[in-house]
Amino acid sequence: MKRQCVSHNDRKMIFNSILEKLVKSKKIKLTLMLFMCLNAVFAVHVYEVVEVSFSANNKYNNPYMDVNFDVTLNGPGGKTYTIPTFWDGENTWKARLVATEPGTWNWSTGTGQTKDNGLDGKNGSFTAEAWTEAEKEINPNRRGFIRTASNNRSLEYADGTPFFLIGDTWWSALTRTYRWSSSEGVSNISFQDAVGLRKKQGFNSINIISSFPTDNIKGIWHKNTQGEKVAEDGTTPFQINGDDCDHLRINPGYFQQADKKWQYFSDNGFVIFLESVRRSEAWPNESSIEKDAFMNYTRYIWARWGCYNMIYSWLHMDEDQNKNTWSSMLEKSISELGSMPYGQPRTAMTPHVGSHDYWNSNIQAGLDVHNISNNNARENDTAFPELREIFYQTNKPGFNIEGFYPDFWWANSPQGGMSQDEYALFIAYGCVLNGGFPGYVWGDAYWGGTHYKTGDPHINGFNRWSAAKMKHLASFILDEGYDYRTLKPASVTHLVDNYDEFVALAISEDHQTILGIVPVVTMDRDIIIKDLPIAQKYQLAWWDIDNGGWQGQAEVTSLGSGKITLPETPNKKQSWAFKLTVAE
Repeated sequence: MKRQCVSHNDRKMIFNSILEKLVKSKKIKLTLMLFMCLNAVFAVHVYEVVEVSFSANNKYNNPYMDVNFDVTLNGPGGKTYTIPTFWDGENTWKARLVATEPGTWNWSTGTGQTKDNGLDGKNGSFTAEAWTEAEKEINPNRRGFIRTASNNRSLEYADGTPFFLIGDTWWSALTRTYRWSSSEGVSNISFQDAVGLRKKQGFNSINIISSFPTDNIKGIWHKNTQGEKVAEDGTTPFQINGDDCDHLRINPGYFQQADKKWQYFSDNGFVIFLESVRRSEAWPNESSIEKDAFMNYTRYIWARWGCYNMIYSWLHMDEDQNKNTWSSMLEKSISELGSMPYGQPRTAMTPHVGSHDYWNSNIQAGLDVHNISNNNARENDTAFPELREIFYQTNKPGFNIEGFYPDFWWANSPQGGMSQDEYALFIAYGCVLNGGFPGYVWGDAYWGGTHYKTGDPHINGFNRWSAAKMKHLASFILDEGYDYRTLKPASVTHLVDNYDEFVALAISEDHQTILGIVPVVTMDRDIIIKDLPIAQKYQLAWWDIDNGGWQGQAEVTSLGSGKITLPETPNKKQSWAFKLTVAE
């Protein structure tokens, strides 16, 4: 029997409705038989969300700030998670629980957390079953929450399957810029259609900012969508009083309307890169109690959406604005909250240098993955060295989360004379080969839902640039002929000349595998790889970055000096990636 592709909560509603009708029919045997069948069809699986609701008995002036309590979730083999709850309006609190292993899971709110009989002393259980391998192939999120791999250089699902991120950038995806089942938003494409298009093109991640609290007041950076970065019905994330955003009073309605988008992302296999807010928000200029409440907001995001697969960024810090104040706000959150509910990786965007250099030691303690972005990530001569530095100087993965954007204001003259499409793809391959093994995030002028300059809706931008070719990068890295997790950056160590970072190279420790990228602007130059085993035979193949697939296979042998000069590419009209693997 084919399992329904609906959430656990939807299954529960369907189950209860059918069961109610059966009970009323008074056909006992049929009821029991169908009860067992329905329970099998609508069973909870591992990594599915089980939502538990609580009704408070007491009245609170500000439920968002006044009441915080956790649910303890215990599973097989001693697995234990502490899951924060969130206020969902009126007298309702909720917890979103996830079984990470098959078996019976027990949950409890304990006693004395809130001194509210409607919230304290509650408990329950549920049983989760495993997904089949075929079901995991349909949705890789069924493999579990992503984590840092044992090599500390890449990411993987909980079952050990490599996760290579191919991301796109729609910072306002949770707002009415991309409307649910409607093209009426300023992007002119429905949320579901946008997700479906990028999924078809091979993407598995989207860069998102959780909310834009003061966009209606001051306009948070994308002027073409000012006032649109709210919920579908216009609900703002926090209460707005005239020209002031009250960061102490959250509006659950905004987040409720975003919930279905989160579930849709998850059901379609996406791992979201989620950021809290942008540094240009008014928050650092508010009272000390509001600044302290940034921790409550972070906790709320984690409680509500921490049940999904994600990489969490503490802040969208694309400039140094209010750095000291933001840093103290982040420090408080990191100190009090620690790790994500289910251990998802954490990072924090940085504007000029990698996150390993930008943030102080207190914030570094809250980073599981490093990143480069913005000014140090747009061009090859800054991005590639920065990623190598993260690779060799830290013990954590690092990748480019906001690289070269075609058609944005700084992108009019790509380095080396390449077109914007050519340069964007070269930066993507080069960043990965220089140590960005977690993946790469695509961005272009439509990052906010419309073209940054013209206001042209995003629907016209999805196929305008080279984004659809990013799937070939994933195929290149994940090819079955080698294991990219064994590679290390070699653009400096193993190239006679990398032509000012216009050739990129990665090599395995045992020299069995070499991957590289040769852009179109270096076609007439000798690409010489050095310090290889003497007289070692390699099988060479060229990778078509525009169309995918290997071409021009040939055998090459390192000289007595341990050098190989690459032969000509299949043609000189485009950039080519390549592989060298030891010949059998």
